[in-house]
Amino acid sequence: MNTVVNARHSGNKKGEDGNVAFKVTYVDRNWSDVCTKEGYAANLADGRIWCNVQGESGYNCQDGGDVDEDTYPCLDSVALKTLRFSPGMTHGEKVSDTPKMCLNAKVGKLVLFTSRKPGELENTRFIFAVGKIAKIQDPDESDNGMQMFHCNKETALKFSKLYYPKFWDYHNNPNKMESISWATGLFRYISDATVNRLLEDVIKNRGFSERQKQAANKLIEAVR
Repeated sequence: MNTVVNARHSGNKKGEDGNVAFKVTYVDRNWSDVCTKEGYAANLADGRIWCNVQGESGYNCQDGGDVDEDTYPCLDSVALKTLRFSPGMTHGEKVSDTPKMCLNAKVGKLVLFTSRKPGELENTRFIFAVGKIAKIQDPDESDNGMQMFHCNKETALKFSKLYYPKFWDYHNNPNKMESISWATGLFRYISDATVNRLLEDVIKNRGFSERQKQAANKLIEAVR
């Protein structure tokens, strides 16, 4: 596919537009099942926290078992199937298991689901789905004690593994625009202008399917 090279846009530090990008661990079963053994080993080597600590509780996602929208080892493993994700929790001796809050996100705005393959550089981070926020669930209302974002599955834009748009072609860090670095945390606030440019590219680029273009057309109203 011929890609479109874009000037990167403001990261929208204060989050006033209400859009969010999530950092999702790479799952080699299309974020719809647990990783293969090879994928799990790669994530272990890449230092993915949950992959490395889950065994301490006696649980291992590689032991098998059914995976559906209500039963899964991690949110990453079903991110594309459920279109749900979370800012996660803060871990440490003083603030162990404290839910992180994405306070400036807004219902009706958009979520970018992003990932990168284990071992690859941050500049390869890609977008595998865009969803419209239908509900933001507070930690005390959710089953897992975390703030949860629920996106509308029917209107979501899902990209094919044949071509994922690159996250850093669109987003930049507001305090250091030339820096390509996610650093810590699972979310970033994203401006309307950034998401609009992404969706406009999908609509105009002949390499995307008609179904993807239709989804982009519906979602773009949220960032105009």
